Amino acid sequence: LGGMVDQDGVMAVLSTALAEARPKQREHAFTAMMAVAPEDLLLKVRELRYYDLFRDTRMGVDGPTKVVGRMQNLERLIAPNCARIELGWAARLPKLVTLDISNLKTIRATGLGRLGTLRTLKIGGHGTAVSPDVFKLRRLTRLDLSRWRRLQALPEAIGALKELEELDLAGCTGLTRLPDEVASLSALRVLNLSGCKALMHIPPALWARPGLTITTRGCTRLPKPQTKRPSLAKQLGSTRLPEVRAGVVRHAGQ
Repeated sequence: LGGMVDQDGVMAVLSTALAEARPKQREHAFTAMMAVAPEDLLLKVRELRYYDLFRDTRMGVDGPTKVVGRMQNLERLIAPNCARIELGWAARLPKLVTLDISNLKTIRATGLGRLGTLRTLKIGGHGTAVSPDVFKLRRLTRLDLSRWRRLQALPEAIGALKELEELDLAGCTGLTRLPDEVASLSALRVLNLSGCKALMHIPPALWARPGLTITTRGCTRLPKPQTKRPSLAKQLGSTRLPEVRAGVVRHAGQ
């Protein structure tokens, strides 16, 4: 790897290849990359677009975050299961669109709200509440909070994510209700609530939302939506109803 960094674009291609490899192969490959003087190596890789840290226990202010903050072309950062993470460098990544910082033990989210280009965020595993900085990311289209078992509630501020298309809450076993503001997310197309065993309420308007797919498998405490029988006007069709009425009136007058 040390001999490859002087060749333009080689590391970007390598990153793409690793991203497409099977998980176990990818883990070994990135472990090897991290073992070869990671800071000296990665600082030379100006075109790196994909970086996967896996379970890097050094993910703190003195670890790889110093290097990550200098990757101006980074588009995707995957760092689940890290021991800790600090996001003060986040504002220095102008092209980042995907960030995975799920299942963390500790996190300092200062700077997360300044990632204005972010479209996909996977976060969770620490504490019982979502950081307010998440709801400053107005361009998010996908928010993944799945398997955040300690999460107790979603704040009303989620209504600010007007471009959100997918909300994944699968396995959030401590969640008891969704705020009414979720119903105001007009772009929402996928709502995954699988395994939310304690969930008892979601905004009723969501059930009738056209184009929205709601998955509730395993939501044993969530009441099923009441299905209303269609009115006579809907059964006959709005265009046919006046003709039927006119026919009845003419018949009555004969």
